Amino acid sequence: MRFAGKGLMHLAKSLGNNFKSSIGKMPKTELAFMVAPDVVMGTAFGMTTPGDIGDKLLTGLGSGLGGAAGGVGLRAGLGIKNPMLGLATDWGGSMVGDMVGVAGADAVIRARHGGMTPAEKQLLTQQMQTEARIKREAQQELMDKLMLRQKYS
Repeated sequence: MRFAGKGLMHLAKSLGNNFKSSIGKMPKTELAFMVAPDVVMGTAFGMTTPGDIGDKLLTGLGSGLGGAAGGVGLRAGLGIKNPMLGLATDWGGSMVGDMVGVAGADAVIRARHGGMTPAEKQLLTQQMQTEARIKREAQQELMDKLMLRQKYS
């Protein structure tokens, strides 16, 4: 195995060992405080997602579970014991985990709805309505100018 391969294997093993020891020693209340914001944000994100109840559940679970796994995983994987550094690490990991979880949920939602999420369909409909309105207004403006030209010629 090349040097980089050995280094990556060592890093993975180290992260795994840190994760096991950190989670095992972490008080349950601290773990709950780390996960609670992810659950709240996942719930809010799911509730505000356009689509049916399945879409809302997928998005909420993707956001909540992704955020919790990212935050707890990064903090525990790095073995951070300092509370302030741990909070910052949890926050950063939660943000990344949330993005990954929501992207995965969107992929499943697209598959359920034939290639587009309900939000994307809604945006496309609004865009088409806006383009049609602009076209009608431009046509009306042109007709008004032609009528004025005929009136004064």
